[in-house]
Amino acid sequence: MPALIVKLPRDRNFCGEIRLIDAAGAVLAGPFAIAGRAADAPARAAGNAARSPLQRFGDTPTGRYKIRDVLPSGAGTAFRSADYGGSGIIVLDPRDGDAALAEANGRFHIFIQGGAMADGMLCATNGALRMRNEDLAVICALLGAPDGTECWCVEDAAMAGAAVMADNDYEEGDPPPLIKRPSARQDLSRRRMLAGAALASSPLPVLLPGIFVAAAPVAPALAQTAYDNDNSGNDGQGSGADSGQDNGQDNGQNNDGQDNGQDNNGQNGNGDDNSTPKAY
Repeated sequence: MPALIVKLPRDRNFCGEIRLIDAAGAVLAGPFAIAGRAADAPARAAGNAARSPLQRFGDTPTGRYKIRDVLPSGAGTAFRSADYGGSGIIVLDPRDGDAALAEANGRFHIFIQGGAMADGMLCATNGALRMRNEDLAVICALLGAPDGTECWCVEDAAMAGAAVMADNDYEEGDPPPLIKRPSARQDLSRRRMLAGAALASSPLPVLLPGIFVAAAPVAPALAQTAYDNDNSGNDGQGSGADSGQDNGQDNGQNNDGQDNGQDNNGQNGNGDDNSTPKAY
């Protein structure tokens, strides 16, 4: 399976490079210039003046990602050419490394996008990766349907490409807006769990597709337990507390289940495990 390899300099005022490789490591496209710098003013407004990659509105986090989708951009779409280019947007879901740590703080996905340049330079974003439109078009065409393709983002202290324009007026939000909602219920549960972990360390509310999280902070350990419990049974079990309302009940019950997320037999989704209530 092909993979994207992104190398960024430690000093994010400069560009790194991106390659698309095949399963044997042969280069299919690139290297192309890519920027992973965040704009200063939005980061400062979000309480992240140092642009820490682990916090919202910071520089792009390193780590392992999985490509969720390639979205259309430009004319006729919700993504303006000036901000995103017209070649498409690669949506990355964090999996390991700093990317996963940043996800727990609300950075649920990262874009690889194009957009307008300034004096021939790639411009800063709110934490997304920025490429030239024509380079991104090549990669998007070769990716086709990504089907779980991975993206590895690493830092190389010796690398220093062209300068990045620190565009302080740019603000798309962090995480940037998504038109397509996650299709898998497990993905939605996982994001609720991570939102609870994020609230434990961030004073900011977290916006999810269709959900506004404004509850009391949830300890990451409890949030992890909720995620484990939510995904240890079969589909339809242990999900009565899911605010997505599996069977349209106002109180989030499954058929004849009780308030604690019981299934049809009144048992918890794991059979007899009721040690920790779900935390969303």
